[in-house]
Amino acid sequence: MRLTKAPGSAAIAAMGLIATVGASTASALPHELSGFCSKNEPLLCAAANRIDPPAGGSMLISAHSELDEFKNSGFFSTPEKCKVNAAISVKETDKKAIPSEIQELTFTQCSGPCQKIEAKGPPWKGELSMPTPLLGGTWRFFTREGGALHNECTFGTTCEYGTDPVNGTTLTGSDTASGAVIKATNVTLKYKSGSGEFFCGPTGTWNAEFKATSIHLRNGAGEDVGLHAPWWFSLLGEA
Repeated sequence: MRLTKAPGSAAIAAMGLIATVGASTASALPHELSGFCSKNEPLLCAAANRIDPPAGGSMLISAHSELDEFKNSGFFSTPEKCKVNAAISVKETDKKAIPSEIQELTFTQCSGPCQKIEAKGPPWKGELSMPTPLLGGTWRFFTREGGALHNECTFGTTCEYGTDPVNGTTLTGSDTASGAVIKATNVTLKYKSGSGEFFCGPTGTWNAEFKATSIHLRNGAGEDVGLHAPWWFSLLGEA
């Protein structure tokens, strides 16, 4: 039989200290819950800086892209360029994936093959999350809905493109010193309807960079009761 020497009091104290430090460190880690912050605190937003919907109300989260670029795979080789405003409605946070709806997508000052672009049928459901929060990384906005009609194009053509309902569309988010940023990077959109795939192409490639502008807090009656500008993505949890 092999005898094992029992640990001394110093070793026992050391093990106790390690266990205590380990437990306190674990409790300090953020929960894997996503949210919004009025300060640039991406890993853990202080309670005083959290932006939450009013009870029974919602938040309208706005962002703006100075250069939204779309290039189809059809007859036209010149990319379409516009400025775009986006507004996303959120009714709850404290979720691993925050349910949301794209309420508004407006295109202005367009140049290229088409003179006018308009969103088709919002609101579109989506969700915001950080898939690997404790490892860092980027935020993810995902939706299986959404599309836009390109009007007043060359030769009088029209082309509607939209999200593939099977694979969906993914945009990535990150925080900068001046606020959150959401990017569409070489996102593929599918031809839906219009003057045919010869002119429109079966797909198109979308690139855009949306910068945070404001978050409007709204009560249950839809009235504005607060404003935050700008805003940042953040994890929520215990400090």
